[in-house]
Amino acid sequence: GEEGTGSDAGRDDKKVDEEEEESSSSEEEEEGAEVEEQQQQEQEEEEGAKEEEEEAKEEEEEAKEEESEAEPEEAPKPEPKPAAAPPKRKGPGRPRKNPLPAAAPSKQPPKAHRAAPRLVMNEQDFFDQHNDLCEVCNHPGELLCCATCNLVFHVGCARPKLHEEPPDDWKCAYCWAAGVMGGKKDGKERRKAAQACRDMERMRRDIREERER
Repeated sequence: GEEGTGSDAGRDDKKVDEEEEESSSSEEEEEGAEVEEQQQQEQEEEEGAKEEEEEAKEEEEEAKEEESEAEPEEAPKPEPKPAAAPPKRKGPGRPRKNPLPAAAPSKQPPKAHRAAPRLVMNEQDFFDQHNDLCEVCNHPGELLCCATCNLVFHVGCARPKLHEEPPDDWKCAYCWAAGVMGGKKDGKERRKAAQACRDMERMRRDIREERER
């Protein structure tokens, strides 16, 4: 009977020990879980703080960019240059031991300026350089020679019309229109000459048509 009671007591002690071990292990697990939860919360809080800091930095940078765009950039002021020192003037210096001899006055009289020789063409050469027939009617006769080209005209064929005897250096309308004597392209003289050229071309065309008939 005593042996049976002793064995029962030993079994009860074992159960108690097992229960205590299970309870201690469950408590340790609960404590470990609580520690992990605290660590996770701390990590989440740190990450949230970092995100807030980054957002604050981004907002500051955007605000700075807006301010820089709103405010015009001030051009750098040029640095003032130091004033240049005035150049030093040289003194009279030492006198020469052997002074230069004074230039002797030239005995030759000053040369007179000679004008370039003018080339004068005789009358025959002048006529030989011009055409033999009128530019308008293509007929010979008493012809008026242009002084600046080889064209010749009858007094009645020349345009603009000649109401008095032309000068010796008369120029035809073709030379005036081409600007041989100068003048503006849209000037009065050149426009008048261009119209005269058109009139002479029309006269020449009409005369040619009459001959062909």
